[in-house]
Amino acid sequence: MTSSEITSSEMTSSEMTSSEMTSPRQATNDFIPSQPGTYCLVLRLSPGAQITVGALGRFTFPEGFLVYIGSALGSGGLAGRLKHHTRPTGPEYMKASWHVDYLRRYTKIVEIWYVQDAIRREHEWATVARQVSGATIPAKGFGASDCNCPAHLFHYSNLPRLRAFRHRLDNQPSAGRLMVVEAQGPISG
Repeated sequence: MTSSEITSSEMTSSEMTSSEMTSPRQATNDFIPSQPGTYCLVLRLSPGAQITVGALGRFTFPEGFLVYIGSALGSGGLAGRLKHHTRPTGPEYMKASWHVDYLRRYTKIVEIWYVQDAIRREHEWATVARQVSGATIPAKGFGASDCNCPAHLFHYSNLPRLRAFRHRLDNQPSAGRLMVVEAQGPISG
């Protein structure tokens, strides 16, 4: 895994070998702070699937990449929320608390993008993610039960590029320092 800091002008990274980084849990323990923040889970869905998302309903999710955007402003902060999202995903392990929990059973985590601060940025980030080329909304209202956003989940046929996302964030109010945890290969639960 790699942990990288993305600023508006440059990308820097510190490498870890795959033997040093073996699980998403370790990634959250090693890289992600227990401070509040906003995050994106970049997920790979292959093949596509029909998935029931609690009371939201049943949706057809096409094969490709999904970006889920959330915030972690409560106790445990980013580390606590992302530990939840990166735990094993079988029904015997996970009780669904959020819409993304239903989806995680069918996906692998490719990257985690986050910013550490106490400002709720998920709505701003959802607007930005929707503007990235190729974005579609596979499930209206997904992750957005508590707001007026069309969704906090976006589908892309190809892996969305962090730089494209960051470029769009640069045009928004102060976005903080965007960090990324990347898998050398997809992270499974």
